[in-house]
Amino acid sequence: MKTLNILITLALLTVLFAPLILASVKFATHLKPGRSALTTMRRAFGLRGGVLTYNTTTEKEKVRMLFAPAVEIALNADTLPEWIQLAPYGEHPTRDKKRVQVFNAESAAQVVTWFNFWPRKIKRAMGINACPSWVGHPDFDPETWPNHRRLGSILELEQRDDGLWGRMEWNADAEKAIREEGHKYPSVAWDCDELNAEQITPVMLWSVGMWHRPNIKSVQSVINADGEMSDDPEDKPEDKPEDKPEEKPTKSGSLMESIMSVLKKAGVVKEGDSEDSVLAAVGNLISSLAYSRQDEARREEETARLRTALNASADAPAETLLDQALTELNTARETITTLNAARVEDELTRLIETGRCSRADEETVRTELNANFEATRTKYTDRKPQLNSQRLDLGKTKPALTEARDRMAKLQTAINARIDATGCTYDAAWEWSKTAEETKALHDSMVKEDETRTA
Repeated sequence: MKTLNILITLALLTVLFAPLILASVKFATHLKPGRSALTTMRRAFGLRGGVLTYNTTTEKEKVRMLFAPAVEIALNADTLPEWIQLAPYGEHPTRDKKRVQVFNAESAAQVVTWFNFWPRKIKRAMGINACPSWVGHPDFDPETWPNHRRLGSILELEQRDDGLWGRMEWNADAEKAIREEGHKYPSVAWDCDELNAEQITPVMLWSVGMWHRPNIKSVQSVINADGEMSDDPEDKPEDKPEDKPEEKPTKSGSLMESIMSVLKKAGVVKEGDSEDSVLAAVGNLISSLAYSRQDEARREEETARLRTALNASADAPAETLLDQALTELNTARETITTLNAARVEDELTRLIETGRCSRADEETVRTELNANFEATRTKYTDRKPQLNSQRLDLGKTKPALTEARDRMAKLQTAINARIDATGCTYDAAWEWSKTAEETKALHDSMVKEDETRTA
């Protein structure tokens, strides 16, 4: 009984959460047709799903996907502003000059849509996968920025005419890092889709790093500095060691943990599986559900076609339709066999009447016709008519046979003359003789004699 209760619980949880996962994937795929299911699943769960790029310049050559130094735009503000520009529109080459990041209004709309995707809103409200603001990018390059100095969070995104803007929630450390240390330029870190081998476009925002050496040209400074920041590496303020901010605890009853718990109980994933293994397992589960639905749709379509072909009622079950189809096929097979036998006998009679087959060879020719009708028909039709030279004791039938012989001789003469005159085949000449004025009487006599003999 206990096992049954567990199975029922698992089934209910699977029914509850499977549509939620499918809806998330469908939504994400709708945003960008052609995007892989794995990428969309990762983004729907708040995981990285594409090409990661962030926009700061450091002295270390190992940092990839970076942009040229920015032009500072001064803002007059006594305190840190609530809304700041995160990234302007434009096409910005990466530091290695191998790709160009294309950021336009459409890209900004994608970023805002993903930011407002309801699972991410719920997770941010619960303190999970919030969109933080750091000094630099310690979340993606901890070797360059070993001190996790968090300056606040991005609460809201807005697409404007000059780029992407964000509403900030600054903490107490932000004033010092931005005003005194000069980290006054926003540097976005986001997921990108590949447009082609040379271009990428942003899709999802992960975090914002405040830094003194930005790479996107014309990104606006958060505050008004005493002068533009030099590009000389010596002007870089030293990073001071700071304690890492305490991580916000996640709630045990969160949506993601509930989903993972259901997947583990159902045997889809197991404890200790890597992130990629979990995503692959979920992708396989979604594919299986999709295939099951497609297979059911195919069966329904085949059943409908069978109903139409059999003129069956719309509510006739598939099992009844199959039995009916088998019955009709067997009936059709018997009909075909009967018709084929009749065709063989008709052809055999024609060959005997035209002298192309003797009575002695009747069974042999019948067997050949049943095995390969067309080839046998051609074989014997191409033969010349044969005469039976065996001596017979005609008796009282001699006058009738003599008359029949004379009719055949006249008929043969007329047929040969027709072939010579028109160049037609023997069969065509034979058919002509049945209706021709000079030979029609001969055929009528032959028919009448056959009827008399049969009677």
